[in-house]
Amino acid sequence: DADLGIGARVQVGLPVERLAFIGSFDWYFPSDVVGVDINYWEINANVKYGIPINNALFGPYVGSGLNFAHASVSIPGFPGVSDSDLGLNLMAGTSFNTGRYHPFAELRLEVGGGEQVILAGGLMF
Repeated sequence: DADLGIGARVQVGLPVERLAFIGSFDWYFPSDVVGVDINYWEINANVKYGIPINNALFGPYVGSGLNFAHASVSIPGFPGVSDSDLGLNLMAGTSFNTGRYHPFAELRLEVGGGEQVILAGGLMF
């Protein structure tokens, strides 16, 4: 259960119109149990398709890609354990064309891998 996270992403346009690659790294802060240290992070590689609409402010998109999730748990006095898994992302979102900086909001469903529903937002520049 990773309630909150922070991350970085890069977006690169692809040679096909309306397609872009989005790569991201997200570090989450799972709810710790007293005396237990839990670490959780993900790497995502997605392709998005910009939905053509006649609106200068919104840039909706859909996409999918791969998710690599890693979790580790350590308890003092015991050997630590970790696990990694590969999964599929399904996503939908929008960017807001507000000038030099572009806020975005995104909903991502992870099938396998992290097995979470992610609500992400941020600022692209």
